[in-house]
Amino acid sequence: MEELALVDRLKAGDREAQKELYDRFAGHLMSLCQRYMGGREEAEDLLHDSFLRVFKAVRGFEWRGEGSLRGWMDRVAVNLCIEHLRHRTAKGACEELLVGESADEPTIELLDCFSSAELFEEVCRLPEGYRTIFNLYYVEGLSHREIADLLGIKERSSSSQLARARASLARRLMDKKEQER
Repeated sequence: MEELALVDRLKAGDREAQKELYDRFAGHLMSLCQRYMGGREEAEDLLHDSFLRVFKAVRGFEWRGEGSLRGWMDRVAVNLCIEHLRHRTAKGACEELLVGESADEPTIELLDCFSSAELFEEVCRLPEGYRTIFNLYYVEGLSHREIADLLGIKERSSSSQLARARASLARRLMDKKEQER
């Protein structure tokens, strides 16, 4: 019920509740924004914008139990990241990214060689289109049809971009493993 009390305070415009919300969720939302944006500076801007949008829209938020506030805030942040990416790549550059790359996909054995922080770092280094689709598919759990609708691309483009993202990630991880030897 602590979350519900916080929501009620937020809806009443309580500044201390806003600070508490920020302190509680900023780290998580920053990590989420970084997964989409790659760079820290853009992620920080979107984190800030996410909180502004949350504070502005909280009166319309409907609490549905513990965790619903975080889930709603995640949606707000993801939607802002996607909106930002759309504006930056105005004409659907997701479909125009490097065509024809191929490589083995990451294996469980390869992934086991790296910490989650190292994997996160490599995902953040993926090209923007790859990273976006990778996150939408694996982190957000969206289907290729949902991704295509969200980004305004073809379903096949989503699928091929995901395959290329996985191949690129595998190459990066294999290169990193080779360098460590």
